[in-house]
Amino acid sequence: MATRKQEKASKFLEMLRYDGKRVIVAGASSGMGRATAELLAELGAEVYALDVNVPEHVEYPNIHPLAVDLRNQESIERAVKEVGGAVNALIITAGLKATHPPLDILLVMFCGLRHLIEQVIPFMLRDSAITITTGGGSNLVWRKYAAEIRPLIETATFAEAKKWCEAHVEEFGKYGWGETKSDPEKRHYMNDVYVGSATYPFTKLAMHLYMVLKAVELKKLGIRINTECPGSTNTEMLADWSADIARATGKEMLKDSGEKLAQPEEHAWLQAFLNSSAAALINSVAIPADRGSAELMIDTEWQWKKFD
Repeated sequence: MATRKQEKASKFLEMLRYDGKRVIVAGASSGMGRATAELLAELGAEVYALDVNVPEHVEYPNIHPLAVDLRNQESIERAVKEVGGAVNALIITAGLKATHPPLDILLVMFCGLRHLIEQVIPFMLRDSAITITTGGGSNLVWRKYAAEIRPLIETATFAEAKKWCEAHVEEFGKYGWGETKSDPEKRHYMNDVYVGSATYPFTKLAMHLYMVLKAVELKKLGIRINTECPGSTNTEMLADWSADIARATGKEMLKDSGEKLAQPEEHAWLQAFLNSSAAALINSVAIPADRGSAELMIDTEWQWKKFD
């Protein structure tokens, strides 16, 4: 016969399970998204793995890959239609490296992600959850730029948001990487090496403000929404970008920072908890998952700024 302590532990472990739940993971072909999709599949979920790159082979019979181009409204709507039926969790890890074209970054990392969320919400059950992966440190500074970001947030549709981005893509110098020079598209350089567009951090800030404003509406529907703010994580995207920084500065960003890299599986553990029944009290929160790196930085807003 189970003791009372054993029953409590058993109940907690049961709340972490995803048996009978349907989950969408956006950005599921690699990195944190793939690790999250595979963990949730192990925990019993039916996982709909959205990505622009669809793998030819999936090891788990309960992972269902679906192609989606987050730059394209019709592609997003088609993917959501293919999922069909009720949704218990929407987990967003999708994104682009900072060196992609500035407008593509805006379209994927704000317009597309927001449209995906808005399309999925009508299918979400009470006690369901949304988690958006943003960026380490962005949780500390989004309020500073809220007034400038809000006009984009207040656009009502994908088309309106895209139009706003097309009109303002030239205006992102202040969100960049410190002392840089820019070409007409506001692509940012270090020693003539392109290391990223200022649209990249802007989208991180924008998704924080969107989350906070959306939480008020979603609470009435019994849907939780949070952001996760990861630090440096051992993914192909980070390795590629680090190589860009090394070519530009002669410094190895990750080595010189002294920061221990997180593994994608560590973020998957956090995502599995945040979107489970066990995390029912956590709502409208920007959760730092960077070993405290952003908070401990002195006189800086972005942890990569010291590499300027």
